[in-house]
Amino acid sequence: MRYTTLLMDADETLLDFCRSEGFALSDTMEKHGITMTPEIQHTYHEINRLLWQQLERGEIVRSRLKVQRFEELFEAIGASHIDAASFNEQYMQTLGTRGFVLDGAVGLVKALSEHYRICIITNGTASVQHTRLADSGLLPYINGVFISQEIGADKPSVAFFDAVLAALGHPDKSELLIIGDSLTSDIRGGLLSGIDTCWFAPNGGEPPSDIAPLYTVRSYDELLSMLLA
Repeated sequence: MRYTTLLMDADETLLDFCRSEGFALSDTMEKHGITMTPEIQHTYHEINRLLWQQLERGEIVRSRLKVQRFEELFEAIGASHIDAASFNEQYMQTLGTRGFVLDGAVGLVKALSEHYRICIITNGTASVQHTRLADSGLLPYINGVFISQEIGADKPSVAFFDAVLAALGHPDKSELLIIGDSLTSDIRGGLLSGIDTCWFAPNGGEPPSDIAPLYTVRSYDELLSMLLA
């Protein structure tokens, strides 16, 4: 293919964030005397998902998001006595200790690194992402890590991708391909910035007409076949 550089999302594209999140949430809940249940986890996921969408739209700042998600969760489950800010600090510390990767992720980036420059682009919290990536086994094959908190702008904003392009020496956009699982941050970000996109969608589904990726793959094998053809 014509690309020279792959801009790959981290969570749920390479890193198993769901596993890390589940461990950290359950562990922190237990320290506060609450037993994690599927209902609590579902409630948290919905609250967190909506707040991250607000962040992507520039409607909330990251520091507020981190606390508000737990304020809303504790109100929903009748545990408003728990200090949300303190809980978030404990949760984030635990989250950073678990750098789980998706099955096959290390082999994927190792194979791709023989043909492409690979950079990670993520909206995650800097301290957490750096620790998780250091534990993941991915970094030997990665040429750069770009974290929104350090850049000062979040995906899908053009400012985020402009900063990445500047750090890479302003390559021609036609040489870049964004690969990620999020339609609203990765794919929309590519569309806004004029960079080709590949939606990693192992769980199926179809994108809406207003966020249409150039490519869609359902597995690492399919991605490898496309990029190494």
